[in-house]
Amino acid sequence: MTLNSRSNNDFTPTDDELIRSFLYNRIHNNPVPNYITILDYELFGIVKNPWEIWEEFAPSHSYCGKDLYFFTTLKKKSATSKRLIRTIGSGTWEGEDTGKGIVAKETNKVLGIKKRFRFGKSNTFHDGAWILHEYNLDKSLINNTLANNYVLCRFRKNLKINQHQSNSHLMNSIGIPRINVELDGQGKTVVPGHAENDISVIDYVA
Repeated sequence: MTLNSRSNNDFTPTDDELIRSFLYNRIHNNPVPNYITILDYELFGIVKNPWEIWEEFAPSHSYCGKDLYFFTTLKKKSATSKRLIRTIGSGTWEGEDTGKGIVAKETNKVLGIKKRFRFGKSNTFHDGAWILHEYNLDKSLINNTLANNYVLCRFRKNLKINQHQSNSHLMNSIGIPRINVELDGQGKTVVPGHAENDISVIDYVA
């Protein structure tokens, strides 16, 4: 069951909203608002890559051209392990922080934690191109013990990285070679084997 819709593909819900209105209600089997679409999908320990997930769901469910929302479950590496599975497709979700506490503005009560992950270790140009915001409900607010590992994720396309990759792909497709660059002793960019005036286009290699 869902609440009245105010759907808008340019709408970005707040952290408070995602935890209190969506994750809390979903965990406790309460009605969930339907002004954004949150899909049920496993994001950890699966064979699909982030870009394949994006291609599957983005045409009809993305927001602001960069965000998808999922309810998913955290999985332990083994029954006795405290470590969680963070692999996805050919890479892994690498943690970028230890988590940020989300509190209710009106009461200052802790609602949960938001963690940020970046796709990496795939040895492809997709490394860094996908971001995951993971929302965990504070355990003091969970009455359903079976839902302790249930989280909400904002799956984000890193537009800056993807645009850079698209430009690089276009340059390669029309025959413009990639050029390695260096810095000389004065901090100027130089290309080995080329005079400064010979360079019109440089694709920087990190």
